[in-house]
Amino acid sequence: MPLAAAPIALDLPRLRLLLLGAMGLPLLAAGCGAEDKSDPDTSGGLYGDGGSGDGGSGDGGSGDGADGADGADGADGGDGGGGEGCADAESLVGPDGAPNGYERCPDGAINRASAEPVGSWSYEPACVGDEAYRDCTVDADCTAAPNGHCTASTGFDTGESYCSCTYGCETDADCAEGSVCLPPGVVETGFTWPTCQPASCVTNADCESSECGVSSYDNGCGFTVQLSCRSEADACRTDADCDAGLPDCGVNWGSGGAFVCNTMDCAIGRPLHDVEQAIVVAPAARRVDWAAGFDLAPPADPALAAALAAHWSGVAAMEHASVASFSRAALQLLQLGAPPALLAQTHGAALDEVRHAQLAYGLASVFAGAPVGPGPLPLQNVVLHADRAQVVWDLVVEACVGETVGAAEARAAALGCVDPALKAALLGVAEDEERHAALGWATLRWLLAGAGPALQAQAAAALEDGAQAILAGAEAPAPAGAAAFGLLGGADRQRLRARVIDAVVRPCMGALLGEAS
Repeated sequence: MPLAAAPIALDLPRLRLLLLGAMGLPLLAAGCGAEDKSDPDTSGGLYGDGGSGDGGSGDGGSGDGADGADGADGADGGDGGGGEGCADAESLVGPDGAPNGYERCPDGAINRASAEPVGSWSYEPACVGDEAYRDCTVDADCTAAPNGHCTASTGFDTGESYCSCTYGCETDADCAEGSVCLPPGVVETGFTWPTCQPASCVTNADCESSECGVSSYDNGCGFTVQLSCRSEADACRTDADCDAGLPDCGVNWGSGGAFVCNTMDCAIGRPLHDVEQAIVVAPAARRVDWAAGFDLAPPADPALAAALAAHWSGVAAMEHASVASFSRAALQLLQLGAPPALLAQTHGAALDEVRHAQLAYGLASVFAGAPVGPGPLPLQNVVLHADRAQVVWDLVVEACVGETVGAAEARAAALGCVDPALKAALLGVAEDEERHAALGWATLRWLLAGAGPALQAQAAAALEDGAQAILAGAEAPAPAGAAAFGLLGGADRQRLRARVIDAVVRPCMGALLGEAS
């Protein structure tokens, strides 16, 4: 039986006091002081609930931890899954035109009918040795995982050639237990080569429903991919069964294998929202100029490496988009006549986000075995509001909620790291994000100064809307061993989000609105 997960002590009262201080409010506001012994966050657990243990130790030690989120239960979805397979399924084929073992049902759902070998895949051209960036010269140099290939390409928009190791799989036997070899083109994985992906079923024959479903959706921190038996417990079969609030049908590891409706809700950094409040990020691209060098050995397990690559690619995309979010905020502040201190701090925060994105893209490159960077950021639906009420709404959702939660997540992820250099780098990011959250709250106080009840009500409504978006849906737990590389997931992450909103965000908003009224 596995040992209970060690709790990470996060001092949420300290974060709350930091934000109150940034707004210039009394530190005893909202009933919290420097010696806030009554707050459950001082009890030593990750969220003040005794930790997130996942079972007792072999000698009957710790219990099953907190009783936080344990799967989605409220997605309205459609009619769910189950049944005896899907009739008239279309067999999918690989590049050679032969069936690859996957099938598409008439409603668009994807299942795995048989475990066909992927075989040798067409990777990028081999390196010739004169590339501007090289971490290998031949395939034999790529030994961190099975099926290593030394590949060459050209950086997006830079023209720089590079040469790096790429890892894939050819059959299920190349993958660890509990995962299968998934070729690209079946569902979106974030990779252009076959990768090992988590699976609780191998083929349709393993499932009572005769459907071993393939799930993929982007939660804003990368693609969550998994194979799981479809069943009557499912809330959906495809995205068409979900509504606009939770638009993506897929399996969260925290949903107990059920297909549920999800949303892109990653909260690292200050998210950039468009006019419809959808999160905007740049697509991933093969380029070297955004990836900061990081001396870190990837894990030997290719499935874990792939999960980490997807996670850090998603984090990097969020940090990259945060540069635009702060740039837009600076223009809005100029329109509204903000004081120079707020403008200087806003521009400084945008520069911080450039560094954060470079760090995250560097980590994604390490775990992917190939350079990862951003493509063009789609700004067609991102608007520059001059209306103070809309600026307040965006600020509350993106900074006061999103960035406050993101700061706590960043610190929790850093504290779980094993590598000292990685831990130090991520703690630096966490400190920056805490400062950015403080800037957001200080900006909100300036915007609400002398405002009437309508604008205060707008701020309160935006808080609840932002909180609902972050807490909606089930949350996938991190794969085994991922916490050592800064990936926080599952019920741990969802409890942290709920605790930060209850213990930090809402008290700070209450103190601010109480002072403004």
